[in-house]
Amino acid sequence: MPLRPPRRLLKQLRARGIRLTSQRTILLNILDQEDGFADVATLRAIAKQKGARIDRATVYRTLALLRANDLLAPATDAAHGPESVNGAPPIARDELRLTCERCGGRQPVATDTLDSIKREIRKCTGFHARAVRLEASGECRLCAAKMRLRNRKSISPQTHTKENL
Repeated sequence: MPLRPPRRLLKQLRARGIRLTSQRTILLNILDQEDGFADVATLRAIAKQKGARIDRATVYRTLALLRANDLLAPATDAAHGPESVNGAPPIARDELRLTCERCGGRQPVATDTLDSIKREIRKCTGFHARAVRLEASGECRLCAAKMRLRNRKSISPQTHTKENL
């Protein structure tokens, strides 16, 4: 049985309280399966293969919603030079960003540790990276603390042991 996609986009939008119609849900599942790399025509074709009727305007509105929530980089024409390759400007400096899967919060981190990644890239591929952009997905401190608090409250007084604390 094939593994299901992680549903990252669905979780992010739900965490932000955004209403998800059945059409949006289908499109978000497709985007998750395609790792976010699909144009409007491809999205509509895949949705049609799945038996869904989604008009072009719905696709554009869904993509705009994702861009507005910083979940999708705006697509641009790569013919206009390196500043638009893959819909994102070239990386000017190293970036390490942490994204919380629970609240959707993003935490930029100033670090010089990405130099080791650049060295490894050069060693393995011969590519000389001037800058690296890395995004990690997980749980922020605040959400982790809230989860620990909820877990403590859910443990009844009779079940307190050293392992549970």
